[in-house]
Amino acid sequence: MMIFKYFNLLIPLFLLISGCDSGFEHDIVIRNGTIIDGTGHSRIQGDIALNGNLITVIGLVNGAGKKEIDATGKIVAPGFIDTHSHHDFGIFEKPDALAAVSQGITTLFIGQDGFSNQPLADLTKKLRRKPVAVNIASFSGHNSLREIVLGKDFKRTAVKSEIEKMSELLDADMNAGSWGLSSGLEYDPGIYSNTEEVIALARIAAEKGGRYISHIRSEDRYFWEAVDEIIAIGEETGVAVQISHIKLALQRLLGKTDQLKAKLDKARSEGIEISADIYPYTYWQSTMQVLFPERNFNDRSEAELVLSQITTPSGIMLTQFDPNPDYVGKTLQQISEIRNEDAPTTLLALIAETLDENISESIIAESMTQDDIIELIKWDYTNICTDGGSDGGHPRGFGTYPRVLGKYVRENGWLNLEEAINKMTGLAAQNMSLKNRGVLKVGNYADLVIFDPETIIDRATPKNATAISNGVESVFVNGKTVYSKNSTTRYRPGKFLYGPGYSSDRLADQLNAYFKNQVKEEDPGVALMVRKDGKIIYQHGFGLADLETKEKINPHSSFRMASVSKQFFAAAILLCQDKGLLTVKDPVTNYIFNDHLAGITIENLVQHTSGIGTYYDEALNTWDGSRNHNNADMIKYFKEFYPKPFFEPGEKYQYCNPGYELLVTVIETVTGQNIYEFMDENIFHPLGMTETQVFEGIIDFHCPQRVMGYTEKKDKFVEDDYTFLNGIIGAGGLYTSLNDYSKWLDALDRQTLLSSESTEMTYKPARLNDGSIASVNKRTLKDFILPDASTYSSYGYGWTVTKGDPSTVSHSGSWVGFRNNIYRNINTGLDVVIFSNRGATLERWIRDVLKIIDKTILDY
Repeated sequence: MMIFKYFNLLIPLFLLISGCDSGFEHDIVIRNGTIIDGTGHSRIQGDIALNGNLITVIGLVNGAGKKEIDATGKIVAPGFIDTHSHHDFGIFEKPDALAAVSQGITTLFIGQDGFSNQPLADLTKKLRRKPVAVNIASFSGHNSLREIVLGKDFKRTAVKSEIEKMSELLDADMNAGSWGLSSGLEYDPGIYSNTEEVIALARIAAEKGGRYISHIRSEDRYFWEAVDEIIAIGEETGVAVQISHIKLALQRLLGKTDQLKAKLDKARSEGIEISADIYPYTYWQSTMQVLFPERNFNDRSEAELVLSQITTPSGIMLTQFDPNPDYVGKTLQQISEIRNEDAPTTLLALIAETLDENISESIIAESMTQDDIIELIKWDYTNICTDGGSDGGHPRGFGTYPRVLGKYVRENGWLNLEEAINKMTGLAAQNMSLKNRGVLKVGNYADLVIFDPETIIDRATPKNATAISNGVESVFVNGKTVYSKNSTTRYRPGKFLYGPGYSSDRLADQLNAYFKNQVKEEDPGVALMVRKDGKIIYQHGFGLADLETKEKINPHSSFRMASVSKQFFAAAILLCQDKGLLTVKDPVTNYIFNDHLAGITIENLVQHTSGIGTYYDEALNTWDGSRNHNNADMIKYFKEFYPKPFFEPGEKYQYCNPGYELLVTVIETVTGQNIYEFMDENIFHPLGMTETQVFEGIIDFHCPQRVMGYTEKKDKFVEDDYTFLNGIIGAGGLYTSLNDYSKWLDALDRQTLLSSESTEMTYKPARLNDGSIASVNKRTLKDFILPDASTYSSYGYGWTVTKGDPSTVSHSGSWVGFRNNIYRNINTGLDVVIFSNRGATLERWIRDVLKIIDKTILDY
């Protein structure tokens, strides 16, 4: 099961790779659009570039896209997030999800009203085999859990053992990726539960970071008690709660939106995170049975109350009636006239004909007022939903979002466009705790909709509920076009989005077993971290950090990073640029007085296109090994004995450690600080990286929980931790821990260290003098005969940047007894970080770790 697409961070800036070849910089470029980003902020004019499944540029996009879209006069917005959807019914038969994508929906939250797939893991497996056009996230349904545990004996409260069994099932679902608990307390069997039962289950969701959403116990007669109940559940458990399809559906409730909003605001002021979703119609869809909370289907007085206080005979229309399909599309008033009965009699009779569980019925009923809907939509914490499906029972399944944009915004001005889109996107994501979707931001997933604000409108009606809306021009899910020119496409890029409780227990069990077999407790070992969408899901150490002290490796053990250090020093260069101290296009000779370096820019050094030769063999053979050497020694040597260049600057790519050592001198020159102070004050300390520092080049160097390096010789590990070149910093020289390295990745993803421009540069591929992308791999005959312009593997700022399937950024490091590897998969949001102090290659371990991850958490 691929772990949830929930980024457990604010909004990670995730790997901005752009560029395909010298002709195409981007996969898709949307130009000249009116961009409304989903935050509620004012619109801007600009372009958006998509690369892979991410948004990579917003504003002015330089360079061409393989596909160019002119959005002049059109709105470009985040894909709409339906927080209460039934579009999953039949989706495997209709995987293009026409009802959803044709109105701009890119993400569905299913498992609503207390009904869900059980167990959830079965759904995720099926989605892997049969992908669909939209993203899907799921809640776990209270009714479904109750049905499994209580069976047909459900017309009672559950006993303790039954609640415990339901809790176990919910816990398993949460571990499998559920977003929390949903209930439908007007429906069987949930209507027979008490509040204590729901609280017990909501507590499980809360413990796993999930939410509780509810079709509350009453939307009419007992409405205020039902609202009090959901507030009490939130207060008792601490779980975030959401009222599903909020409405006032009883005559005496109409017009009391101010009273309702005051009650909800009071709850929020008391620390209860309560929100709501709503659809823009005055009529609802459900069953006739739901109108009788006491299930007193023979009570004529109850039927009379229903038809006078909740709806009217002409306000009820049948959308399904298995005993007599001819009734479908007719109102209760019309049917009662056909049957020569009064309306209450007909209502009770129709229910009696459908009490068999194998016979279905469904109605649309008018209960709400337009004014109430407008006021409830305007509440700060109400987002838009459909509560609709693809079968055409209610027009909301095909028309909700265009109806808001057309009727509520353009025609009547009840909302402005920015407010409406916020309630369809950013606020919807916020109410679900969904990260990296719902807002147009560099690094977020490329879920977008383009629509015409002058023509968008719903066309679906109760009589023709599957009519396609006007005005939606293009819809993108994870960077793929799923709807264009009034038609769905062949693409099925939707992902199952895993909730915050997703468990990595199976991953941990298999990784623990694997490394316990690979690493003896008394030997040097390894520290391994796996992150998914910014959340650490596995972190563990194996073996010893120091054979002499017997200190064990743990997530706080600080390893020498070797070449993984380069990304830190490259970031330091970009930080200097952000501070206005230099530009990366500056000649190196502006800062290092050495005529041999003429023609080389700072960027050439960073991206290994300088052509500078190596000096290590000469240094190891001729330098004084009795003392520690540092960067000053290297600078002096380069002035006196400059190694023969491999090529002219910018002509080729060749990995070059001396280039990064020169960068350290550049940093020290422009800042007036030594590299140790600069890195501490500007990177490590601000990011809280207390277990990270630059190696000072001395044998007795002190670092908190320092790991010693070793190499195996003749079946015995011997210390391999020091050479007299250790103090030359830049190509390597950093010590850090898993704990701190996760903070480093967070800082890159959240843009808390570098500007957005510098973050973008970090992952852009190196360009040669002729404009082509510098390749880190040697070109083969196939590359010349069958060039693939859509893929590359190049070098950015301290990262190897690969665009393809999958797209990744990565780096390895090797020095004395240390071997390290960083692997970040853009497509899956997976980070694998492995540090080792045993001198052996990591390739087999990395390969096996990725296989274990693929089997346990990346099955979609």
